[in-house]
Amino acid sequence: MKKIIYTILTLFLYSKIQGQEELIPTSKFTEVGYVYDHVAYDILHEFENVYDLDIKFYKNDFHYILHERIDSIRYPVELPLKESKFSLGFKDVCFKKYFSIDDITNKNVKSINFTDCEFQDEISIHNNQIRFFNFNTSIYMYDNVYISSNTAKTTSLNFKEVEFTGSLVLRNINRISMDIIFMDSTHSRIIFVDSINNASFSKCKFPIMVDFSDTYLSGYFKFNSGTLPDTFNFTNANFSNLKNDIDLTFLELKDSKKRWNLVNPNNKHLCTIKLDGADASKFRLRYENFQLLFNPDATFETKSYIYEELLNRSKKEGMSNSYKKLMIEYKQLQYNNFMNFVQKHWWNYGFDKQLIFRNTLIILLFLTMINWMVFEYLLSEVYPINNFTERFNIISQHYPNNQLYVLPLAFFYTCVIFFGFKLDLASIKLKNYWAVLYIFFVYSIGLFCVAYMASVILKLDSFL
Repeated sequence: MKKIIYTILTLFLYSKIQGQEELIPTSKFTEVGYVYDHVAYDILHEFENVYDLDIKFYKNDFHYILHERIDSIRYPVELPLKESKFSLGFKDVCFKKYFSIDDITNKNVKSINFTDCEFQDEISIHNNQIRFFNFNTSIYMYDNVYISSNTAKTTSLNFKEVEFTGSLVLRNINRISMDIIFMDSTHSRIIFVDSINNASFSKCKFPIMVDFSDTYLSGYFKFNSGTLPDTFNFTNANFSNLKNDIDLTFLELKDSKKRWNLVNPNNKHLCTIKLDGADASKFRLRYENFQLLFNPDATFETKSYIYEELLNRSKKEGMSNSYKKLMIEYKQLQYNNFMNFVQKHWWNYGFDKQLIFRNTLIILLFLTMINWMVFEYLLSEVYPINNFTERFNIISQHYPNNQLYVLPLAFFYTCVIFFGFKLDLASIKLKNYWAVLYIFFVYSIGLFCVAYMASVILKLDSFL
């Protein structure tokens, strides 16, 4: 009798467990497929302090295991592999432990689909014959994700409305479609390794780093919309079989950087981009949102090549703001510190020509103040001009103790030398060579300023 009761209880408990773990056929993802619907939610809601969900796939062995912490009893349930092609789906599942899919060689598994799932530990997917992995709608990944295959001809990935807090590492992927958000941008990365064939990024909120360094890119790469990362790294990326240009013009700065740029237009809070060893002619970007960053061992020739390619592209497509910023940086690379100071403050490397008139006035007023302090000496001992000498004598007689009345006369005297086309050499006295050199200095500076102002007024761009 006891054996009969024990058998009945055992069958009853087993049926209850099987009832919670029942496979539900569905056509939600493909014509033939399986979905685990609300598996983790139902179990964890009822036995919150008892059960974890641990999903493992390895060498064609599909199963999930419930771990009971109290007495460590396991209840494995195998997922049968079909002889015909099928897809496997998970909906509303919480994966609390490390999740891996490794070395699946069965070609009948068409795809694995995740909808409204949560991953609380690392995800690792390696070397599989499974063609498609789909992560759809409200997927939350709280740790790092590693996905790779032996060649870039098998695995295709689709991320739609996925939120990450860890990093994403992708190796040898055939096709990528991303609609993702990185919630923790200070620690997250996207790293592409070996080769990537075809990728589309839409409405992506990129993390602090997107790394394509030493990666072979082929097919089509599209960045349709989204926010820029802190750094794009394309160092030594190979674009030999890339069928389109890398167009980054649709990506915007993060909101925090936009606000900072409004307050500080000259700040460095831009997206840095590394193009050492890459084909810079492949890039189309609004450079006002970027800042080139070179490796420490980058040569002048390498830097010049990158600037020239980006300049040619910006000029060809009429991107005036990008062209201006690139040209200024390129000239800063070419000039020494002194010439950079002069070019920047004189006319901002030729892009703010109105500064010439302001600076000419500043120089004229500065020279006027010097001449005013030694005006009597200049008139009598260095470079007398008859009309100014007579006027100075009259002012000195009427206002002997007030030199302010001499200031306007000193200003016009300076203008005659500064803007004069030639000096009256016969009037120059050679008693003090340094004073004579000063007169020639004022005259030369004036010629320089007049020439630049005339070329701006006459729009002689070839001169400038």
